[in-house]
Amino acid sequence: MRILFILPCIYTTTPFKIPSNVYYPGIASLSAYLKQYGYITSLLQYIRPPTKEQLISQICEASPDIIAFSTTTFMFHYVKKWSRWIKESFDIPIICGGIHPTLDPEGTISHEDIDM
Repeated sequence: MRILFILPCIYTTTPFKIPSNVYYPGIASLSAYLKQYGYITSLLQYIRPPTKEQLISQICEASPDIIAFSTTTFMFHYVKKWSRWIKESFDIPIICGGIHPTLDPEGTISHEDIDM
């Protein structure tokens, strides 16, 4: 089974450059655990918003069975938009984790394009 993690890290309003090679222990831990049991994992980390065509193309390339977003509250508007794009093109379950779903589980799961 293939799991694709998607991580939005788009900070266009900050005067500081956000490094794109930051270590995310949540995704890294989940990926390592899944790999121990034979799962194949991959990561799309966006520092600039992709177009719908770019996102769909990269998902096709990864060919996932599950898509797992990790999001903060500031990035959740991207997750809502991208999960809608994904559901328009694929029948793939979408799970959402991270700080935002931890703090607002009901608000997160109430989004129609997020399954878990």
